[in-house]
Amino acid sequence: MENQLKFTEDWSYCGLRTIIMENSLVRLSILLDLGAKMHEFIYKPLDTDFLWHNPRVKAQKAPLGGKFDDFWSGGWDEIFPCDTQCQYKGDFFPDHGELWSLGWDYELEEHSAERLAVRLRTRGFATPSIVEKQIVLKPGETKVTITYTVKNEGFTDMDFVWKIHPAFAVTPQHRIDIPAGMVIVDPDFRDELPQGVDSFKWPLMQLAGGETRDMRKIPPAEAGITHFQYAAELRAGWCAVTDTERRVGLGLVFPKDLFPFIWLFLPYGGWRGHYTALLEPSVGCPYDFNETVARGNFLSLQPGKSLEWEVTAVIYTGLGSVGFISKDGEVAEEETGLRGAERRRC
Repeated sequence: MENQLKFTEDWSYCGLRTIIMENSLVRLSILLDLGAKMHEFIYKPLDTDFLWHNPRVKAQKAPLGGKFDDFWSGGWDEIFPCDTQCQYKGDFFPDHGELWSLGWDYELEEHSAERLAVRLRTRGFATPSIVEKQIVLKPGETKVTITYTVKNEGFTDMDFVWKIHPAFAVTPQHRIDIPAGMVIVDPDFRDELPQGVDSFKWPLMQLAGGETRDMRKIPPAEAGITHFQYAAELRAGWCAVTDTERRVGLGLVFPKDLFPFIWLFLPYGGWRGHYTALLEPSVGCPYDFNETVARGNFLSLQPGKSLEWEVTAVIYTGLGSVGFISKDGEVAEEETGLRGAERRRC
């Protein structure tokens, strides 16, 4: 029988080294020269790419310490050790961290009929770190497992935050689901909010005119608004974006003990005219790293120590909303939970 699992390495995209992992249902493309960014996450039966691509910025090599927004072509990045550029303990940390502008090496760990596993690796230039991510795909599944490892090779403690940074392609037919309690509004992004309101209970946000907005629903690009918020009080570690018209979506599952926040950066035709939704599981908030550390929302590794965790991304069909996603990729309809609910995974 022909192996469903395919691995392509002699490929380039916009002049960047690219590897492709796929089975009969899913195709992933990864740009090695641009932070090992996941450029595509495609559900092959519907030819649907869940990731947004910047129509004005093509994927290209970026200078170390460059401005992230000016090179952001979309897709799925990882942010480490900070978000915005800053000075910290005498060191300079670049904008959106160091990983996104680095080239990564890779190793094909396994390519059998049962499992395709690739390990990607890079070394920090602003931090004494070695960072790895292992991506695993199996035949006939729409579940992708990503295992991250960060190691401190320095001589003092290494403080950092980590943020998963996927940009979702959206339309007014899409819907956001997160298991959040309170949502904190960033003070620099207060579109539509009345004075004095700096938080709300998910999903209903009070607007300046007195009405409320259901933040699960996505307005059209013509709205010209941008929201930047931090979802907290998570009941579980997952988030999802669903195309309610085609009844297909992509969900992420992550360890809530490490990632107690989900950043919501939602430029609906507002910031730079972009139309996308970013759901970003994060170690801490706000985006100012020094303030994040002051609040205790950060991780720290002693010299020679490492930290490892797993993230699962799963495509699901037949659902118009999501109420829960388990670590093994079982997805349940909104407000039903797994018990007694119809579980859906492709």
